[in-house]
Amino acid sequence: MSDTLLLHLHRDIFGPDATLGRLLIGGDDFGFCCEDEDRGLEQAMPLDVIEGLKVKSETAIPVGTYTVSKTWSPKYKRQMYLVHNVPGFAGIRIHSGNHEGHTAGCLLPGFHRDTAKMAVYRSRDATARLETILDNAEAAGRKILLIITRDMDAYNAYRKEHT
Repeated sequence: MSDTLLLHLHRDIFGPDATLGRLLIGGDDFGFCCEDEDRGLEQAMPLDVIEGLKVKSETAIPVGTYTVSKTWSPKYKRQMYLVHNVPGFAGIRIHSGNHEGHTAGCLLPGFHRDTAKMAVYRSRDATARLETILDNAEAAGRKILLIITRDMDAYNAYRKEHT
């Protein structure tokens, strides 16, 4: 068994307020994810560029690789999974929700998605299942990595239509 559990969020549907992606765990399909709008941010960009492009509480986190672990959330008053060291962002969590109105940059897992409504469904079930998988990984001493990528063809087509 690897000492790292790999989560891969591949963004493939882009909208003016929300982004949808496919979530894989260890290379296997898990479900989907809803986030705020992907504004083209990359983890390697200078912080001032990220901060200049970001719209507070309305921007998906930069594409890149992040560690994830369970920490205390002062906002939600419980242990939750945190995406660490996101440049220009703080307190990025993985929690249930259905659409971009339920997130302020956080990741919303779901087992189903509606691309017309830019929403995910069965989010509570997906979040509970994901937390169980992550809890088991942490209990086994495994590091959790989240890799976020985007379908560049779909992203460029969206940007071409909306700029």
